[in-house]
Amino acid sequence: RFLEKKNITKAMKKAKRELESADAAGKKALRAKIKALEEDLEYVLHFPRDRKYVSCLKTQDKAKVEEMRELVRRIVAENSSKKLEEAAREAMGSEDEAEMGLGDGE
Repeated sequence: RFLEKKNITKAMKKAKRELESADAAGKKALRAKIKALEEDLEYVLHFPRDRKYVSCLKTQDKAKVEEMRELVRRIVAENSSKKLEEAAREAMGSEDEAEMGLGDGE
């Protein structure tokens, strides 16, 4: 995982540097490449720790990688929605405290 993360971030930096000096046609291709690299990085960073890791870079079985990517996307979506709900609850709680005069005393 560490090496894949390192390789992907290195490729992203290179593509972003190339994007700055590319022509219009090249920019479109580089943006697509950067988007794909961002998806690979998300896959590596959010892969479930309780499962056997399936490499996104060296795997010959592309169907298996796509299956695992979909799993990771679902997990990330679930986690982000839970975090949003918690943040909303915390924000509502702090507003209630402020209304009752229990806030930071400001």
